[in-house]
Formats: sequence, C-alpha cells, structure tokens
Amino acid sequence: MSEPDTSAAAGAATAICDSCGGEDDLFLVRRYYVTPEAWDQEAKVKPADVEYWCFVCRTHYPHELLEGNDPGDAAAGPSDAPPA
Repeated sequence: MSEPDTSAAAGAATAICDSCGGEDDLFLVRRYYVTPEAWDQEAKVKPADVEYWCFVCRTHYPHELLEGNDPGDAAAGPSDAPPA
C-alpha cells in the first residue's frame, strides 16, 4: 500500500473523534474494515479513511496509527492494522 494521504485530515481542525465524537487523546489513524470469513463469503480486510480517533476507538477497532506513538497501546507497536 502506498503512503497515506493525510493532507485532508491534517488540514482539518478537528477537536473530536471522527468515530465516536469523543474529545480526549486524539491521534491520526487509517481505519480498516474487516469482514470475517463465513460459509458464503471469504474474509476481507479493506483500508479506508484517514481519521482522528480517541483512545477508546483505538482500543476497539482495527486501524493503523499514522502519527506519533500511541501511549495507550504501547504493546501494539506502530499499527493495530489486521494482517493483509
């Protein structure tokens, strides 16, 4: 995957989480949509939008951290993205 285009997200003055509306501890991430395998469909991982997310959303949803180090999830390293 190519380098993320963060120009739209970086230019926006955001003070809330784009996922839940929370206001604390925001980091720039790339959202991932994960579809588990089922009897009638194969598993899929689809990279999506670049957004600002709070701590709670970063601990609940698959994502790739695009800026800084996440102090709330140091064990995850630079990415919580699902394997491609």
